Amino acid sequence: MPPCGVVKWFCPARGIGLIRQKGTEDDVKAEASAIHGPSRLLYPGEEVLFDTTLDSTGLRADNIRRPGNA
Repeated sequence: MPPCGVVKWFCPARGIGLIRQKGTEDDVKAEASAIHGPSRLLYPGEEVLFDTTLDSTGLRADNIRRPGNA
């Protein structure tokens, strides 16, 4: 099963935010371009599933989707 987490914050104007991974203290960067589904927005407190990629600035969430759309 892919990692899951809860959205900490998301700025629609910039298209970026942070997701707190469940079971860890690690935050993962989220970008609007990685969100699947009809809306390219994330909302604080919303639970999401995602894949992770390690890039030069840390962990990044890819293939972000809502549990009902997995």
